[in-house]
Amino acid sequence: MTLSGRTSASSAIAGCNIKEKRPSRKLWRPTHAAIGPRYEWGPGQFLGNSPPSKRYLCMSISEQDQISTDFDWFAVDLSGYIGHFATAGFKNLPASVASSAKDLELITTYFRTSAPMIGPAAISSGIGQFVPGLGIKVDERRYTQSFRFMAERGLFSFDIETYPQSGTVYFLVAAPTVPVHLRELPDFIQAILCRTVFANVDLASCLQIAYKNTLVL
Repeated sequence: MTLSGRTSASSAIAGCNIKEKRPSRKLWRPTHAAIGPRYEWGPGQFLGNSPPSKRYLCMSISEQDQISTDFDWFAVDLSGYIGHFATAGFKNLPASVASSAKDLELITTYFRTSAPMIGPAAISSGIGQFVPGLGIKVDERRYTQSFRFMAERGLFSFDIETYPQSGTVYFLVAAPTVPVHLRELPDFIQAILCRTVFANVDLASCLQIAYKNTLVL
């Protein structure tokens, strides 16, 4: 840990056993406007004058909340690329994600409000088999909007069928033309991501990921 209480970029990568790649863009750094004038959140910790209760810091996401909420969650592969996953409700989150409601809120808020747009998204050609009526009863641009948003920020963005059954998979909806790498992200986001690592998935070439395989992350 650094003196600021955040994991450094190099130590985060080492902890994930992720290959280092030289960042091609200026690193985003949190500002007072982004994190507040007195408080700075890191994964599972609070730095400031009035820390909240331990119960708040350690609050996990209950199974009931998991299956009744359409969550976004995030993971990293061993090349350092980032995946975004929408649960569509009726699913369990990976245990490493469900362990901290606050960290999931932090990383979701970062990618939704602070992460810069770095390139256009490429829509997967195979989503029609998972979304009946796409382009006919379902407007493709409207359906893909939130996934394109994440891909424009460098993430590989996946959806999943609403009701899980045997063989249910997360399927790629939108891929980035300019992928963001773990080392280009703020330290506290790196530290959160490093708890949810795909050891056998290459996001840059993967079109589907078995739902059951995400539960052990």
